[in-house]
Amino acid sequence: MALPCLSTGRSVTSARRSRRRTPGSRDSHRSSDWVEPSPSAAVGALVNAEVIPPGMSMAVKSATFQPSGTLLSALVGIPAAVSPLAGYYDLSFAGATPRITSTVTVVRLGTDDTFISMVAFPGEPLSSYGRTGTDVSVRDRLGGEAQFLFATTNDSLGYIIPDDQWIAGGYEEGVSLGRPTGPKVLSAIEDAIAGLSRIPLADFTDVAAGASFDQGVDWLLDREITQGLGGARRYSPEAPVSRVQMALSRVADDG
Repeated sequence: MALPCLSTGRSVTSARRSRRRTPGSRDSHRSSDWVEPSPSAAVGALVNAEVIPPGMSMAVKSATFQPSGTLLSALVGIPAAVSPLAGYYDLSFAGATPRITSTVTVVRLGTDDTFISMVAFPGEPLSSYGRTGTDVSVRDRLGGEAQFLFATTNDSLGYIIPDDQWIAGGYEEGVSLGRPTGPKVLSAIEDAIAGLSRIPLADFTDVAAGASFDQGVDWLLDREITQGLGGARRYSPEAPVSRVQMALSRVADDG
């Protein structure tokens, strides 16, 4: 399973997310570095895509937020029986204090040497998380040939704002869970990156993630040299290999 890595060689920034560059200030609605993507550029990126080797690692980390001083916190604070958010969020109470638990997910496709990275935010992050060279740059933390940041994935916690860009009384601040949300989400992302665990693409029941031979099994599966035993999702790594099987595997590799 070859994985294409798409890159046009230029950065295209969403205008909606490009409104803050320095603490306490806002950009205009449309950023000056905005480039309208064209269909031909998208097709060109696909045609010229670099192929990366197969492999997948993933980590999911939880974070608990205490809504504070925002519209969402007011809604969450309504008794659960009548709250419009009841059943929508993973909502709990510590005494009278509402808390929301959510997750961030980090996925890496490829090998340790060549890979692309993805992160799923449980809300709408500001653009500084997606730009390189900032203190909160998630792209810099992810690394790899390309980085993909997905918003409002698995949850919708409102805007996720870096601490040094918090503007009291701002619109986005009013549709967020509060100032600590940004630092907590970033910390969970860092924990997820540090805790990435490899997932065998073969998905054989007897090939554990992280086994010394799991990358080799993925390599064989990707080249259709082996498909396991009888569709039973078993690789049987300890089973003996006959000389005939060895010869057939060599033919499949050369073909």
